[in-house]
Amino acid sequence: MPAGSDKTFLYQQISDLNPPHQWLDPEQVSIQQLINTKIPIFMLAGEEDVFFMPPMIMDMYKERLPQAEFLTIPGTGHSPYFEKSEVFNTAVMRFISQIEAQA
Repeated sequence: MPAGSDKTFLYQQISDLNPPHQWLDPEQVSIQQLINTKIPIFMLAGEEDVFFMPPMIMDMYKERLPQAEFLTIPGTGHSPYFEKSEVFNTAVMRFISQIEAQA
């Protein structure tokens, strides 16, 4: 595989496995339900994600969910858990530790 094509292949495979979706399908969960929830929310996205959580969508959530925690991982696309697994894992474990400390 030529250099750089590994991510292209990965994203094509992911895309083929995922059905089309709508942002926060109102039949499943609404922004108001998220605002009212007592469940901790952590939204993590790749800075270059154009599939699921592009920056403009992340900004929309930040405005509407002030109680949530957000992290954008620089230099990653749709798969920060794969592209920068150490950064991703550290962030997730930190969030879980915070929640456990509050319990």
